[in-house]
Amino acid sequence: MKTKLSIITALLVLAGGVTVQAQTVYSQNIVGYVNVQVLPGYSILANPLTAGTNTVGAFFPNPPFLTELYKYNPTNGQYIANTFVGSWTDANMLLMPGEGFFIRNPSSAFTVTFVGEVPLGGLTNHIYANGYTLLSSKVPQAGQLDTTLGFPVGFLDTIYRYDATNQSYLSYTYTGAWGGSGAPSLNVGEGFFCLRQVAAAEDWTRQFNPNTP
Repeated sequence: MKTKLSIITALLVLAGGVTVQAQTVYSQNIVGYVNVQVLPGYSILANPLTAGTNTVGAFFPNPPFLTELYKYNPTNGQYIANTFVGSWTDANMLLMPGEGFFIRNPSSAFTVTFVGEVPLGGLTNHIYANGYTLLSSKVPQAGQLDTTLGFPVGFLDTIYRYDATNQSYLSYTYTGAWGGSGAPSLNVGEGFFCLRQVAAAEDWTRQFNPNTP
């Protein structure tokens, strides 16, 4: 099926920062890239596109020496660490759409470019009960978490974004409405923590296909 240029343009508006090589293609697939600035210190990032190789080594081939990357394991509450010392301790660590990960940049700001296809169809993340899950939107789209991005917020869920400029967390708790901090909104390529204390485990599912009218 022919993917029209107007569909590509519409996706650009949704993504709020994704740059797609705009040309008419003859595939359901939409290929593009996302540039994300990595500030000094810690950030929570996410890979917003499906690449041929979704690995740390592919996305970060030559970061500053001693850059550290951490993935969170919600089943045991521990981090899996990866360090760049001229090469990564685990260059094959996967960074899949829907995951979030910490990165520590020990040097000056640099830009990471994620290249790949926009995930389409039924997209599902799992939100764990009684603990933390480190997540991101599987759709490369910026906006309010529970409305634009369709996150199934539960009673007493707390969302933690990380402010890389000030090196501190921003928290948002849902008690039937968002509190004084307002509702959390995410950028493309940004990950976040969800602390689920009351509601049961749940899947965050979106049907996404901008090729379908």
